[in-house]
Amino acid sequence: MIKFYQTDDYKKIKKRITGIGADIASVGLMAPKAKTYAVLLEKIKSRDANIIKQLMLSAGADAACAKGVIDCSVEYSDVLLFGTIRQLEYFTKSAAMQTSVLRKAASAIKRFIDSVENPPSLKCIGENVTCPAIMGILNVTPDSFSDGGKFFDIADAVSHAKEMIKQGADIIDIGGESTRPGSAAVDEDEQIRRTVPVIEAIRKFSDIPISIDAKKQKVIKAAVTAGANIINDVSAAGEQETAEFAASNNLPIIIMHMKGTPENMQKNPYYDDTVGEITRFLQERIDYLVKTGVKRENIIVDPGIGFGKRLSDNIAIIENLENLKQLGCPILIGLSRKRFLGELTGDEVQNREAQTLIANFIAVNHGADIIRVHNVADHVRAKKIYAAINNLN
Repeated sequence: MIKFYQTDDYKKIKKRITGIGADIASVGLMAPKAKTYAVLLEKIKSRDANIIKQLMLSAGADAACAKGVIDCSVEYSDVLLFGTIRQLEYFTKSAAMQTSVLRKAASAIKRFIDSVENPPSLKCIGENVTCPAIMGILNVTPDSFSDGGKFFDIADAVSHAKEMIKQGADIIDIGGESTRPGSAAVDEDEQIRRTVPVIEAIRKFSDIPISIDAKKQKVIKAAVTAGANIINDVSAAGEQETAEFAASNNLPIIIMHMKGTPENMQKNPYYDDTVGEITRFLQERIDYLVKTGVKRENIIVDPGIGFGKRLSDNIAIIENLENLKQLGCPILIGLSRKRFLGELTGDEVQNREAQTLIANFIAVNHGADIIRVHNVADHVRAKKIYAAINNLN
């Protein structure tokens, strides 16, 4: 009997080679020869494009570029590389000895390959946290877009946290300030009044990882003192003190891309290159955090679905989520019940659960490591099914 498989899942490739009974030492040599990727390098000078083409051919792979590149009748061209992980690895070694443009490309490709062969760990969150990790949302607010006011009372919030923990949440994300489109800022002391008692109460019965969804260092510090152990900052450490606090306390920090502020972010947002701009922004913030003293393994990135994004931008982010792998950090996606799902199906916020599940696990297939959700129970069930199917022989 002959069986055919798509080689779109690197873990499956490795498992199938192991299942044949091949020498375990050879798995790491053979698996990278089965997985193929395409890499787009934009606006490359013809001279460099010619070098790239030759290096890829010498690796047994190929690269597509404008036909005017060969005689330099065009000044610039985009270049599309396509090859196996091993071929790309061969290219990076050769390109690292070429021009500055090629060295920069080689460095980015190498980070991407490293993230595929050695996926970023979630050990900074918890030793037993597995991908995709389920982050349960707990909004202690009167005005959040989906559940505003539902858990504003401390007792209700604590009860809901207990329920999410029972359902199998890996992380509880607690916020005292709505970041829905058009929302106004909330006083720091009021955020502390809303969130700290809830965190303290949860810590009396659970050691589950708790993230504080806040962008003000005063709120973050109070929450961590109360028992939170992850920072979830939609401003991507906009306050210098936040980065310094994360570094000095060895805390995981989630940094998110947002165009504008919650108050104005959905007023005609525009991008020339959605995924490229988000990737560059997050890389700059990672560099800043590392320079400040934050360990790279403690950084998690969030492309910011719905935060200064059009429908087309949100779709592009999910479709191209693999692009963020070059950053070498775990990826969080937060799309639960969001407006773009309603734009696609016509459903109001209270009827977006199925859409959320589908979109989240498409995102997981594209590289999401953490999914931030309102409905923990259904996502835990879906994760079990996903894990079972994903590990079939």
